[in-house]
Amino acid sequence: MAGLINLVSQYSSRLAILPIFAFIMGAISVVLYFMNEKRIVKFIPSIGVGIVGLIIGIISLITFTSKNGLNLAWIAIFLVSASLTGIIVAFMVELIVKIKDNLENIDEENNNINPNGNKRVAKKRQAIKKSKNKGA
Repeated sequence: MAGLINLVSQYSSRLAILPIFAFIMGAISVVLYFMNEKRIVKFIPSIGVGIVGLIIGIISLITFTSKNGLNLAWIAIFLVSASLTGIIVAFMVELIVKIKDNLENIDEENNNINPNGNKRVAKKRQAIKKSKNKGA
């Protein structure tokens, strides 16, 4: 456990890069979603970074025992994790927008079925209140 804590404290400056890079990938996915109407476009940067990360990871496995192999493995982990973050953010944005669209469609359908329904309910409540006030 002490060795793990020492490793984290030794490489803490490198670890700060991961959330920044993941945030950048998520922001790119969101911007591309709202700039393009096509569904697949928002995934392209994240998939590209993921493929580059996998290629670097395979190269690092081949040369894992050298110092360059460990550094490449570190870079591959950063790239793949940021890529997964971008893909998840793109799915979440699409899900939120689709839920919003479905709720708007449901509201429009309810208004088309009974456009004066809310006014009618309000009038009935007022009539009931008036009748209770007269009876009291």
